[in-house]
Amino acid sequence: MISARHAESIINDRTCAVIGVHLFGNICDVDGLSALARKHKTHLLFDAAHAFNCTMGTTHVGNFGDAEVLSFHATKCFSTFEGGAVLTNDEELARRLRFNRNFGFSTYDTVDQLGINGKMPEACAAMGLASLEEVEDRREKLNRTYELYREALSGLDGIRLLPVGERGKSNYHYIVVLADETFGVSRDAVCKVLWKE
Repeated sequence: MISARHAESIINDRTCAVIGVHLFGNICDVDGLSALARKHKTHLLFDAAHAFNCTMGTTHVGNFGDAEVLSFHATKCFSTFEGGAVLTNDEELARRLRFNRNFGFSTYDTVDQLGINGKMPEACAAMGLASLEEVEDRREKLNRTYELYREALSGLDGIRLLPVGERGKSNYHYIVVLADETFGVSRDAVCKVLWKE
């Protein structure tokens, strides 16, 4: 994940936004990137495709920066089969996004801006609504799975799990195993064995 220090080293007069990425269910350095964006008077966006149901303190993902983008793809912890959402606390941006998702229409017969067909089909919305009830149960099960992996791998040299929840509450959807040369087996060799299971 990009650090605020690294981002600052590459900001220049052409920079129009900083984009932080909440990766593998881990919240990125929201505070550092927020301070950086304020300092340089630039927009702050977050890729939250991996971060549905993650929190930092009592604040849920979707409340940081100018906007955050979620993915609801079938491989995510919350799915509508496809699609996603843009979350923002900026009323003007929200208004423009609403027009954009409906071909730019502001009323039945008035087009105020260019737009796309970004509306979610009803079947996808129904899938999402049905799966919302299971989000917390799923997080608890994935947390238990993460702990089982952590315990099982804790005695092995050269292998560890990517820590989760260092800046907030993870959704535990992704378990990332880090192996170095002291483990003695390459990543590709491990993957080959796992794919056979």
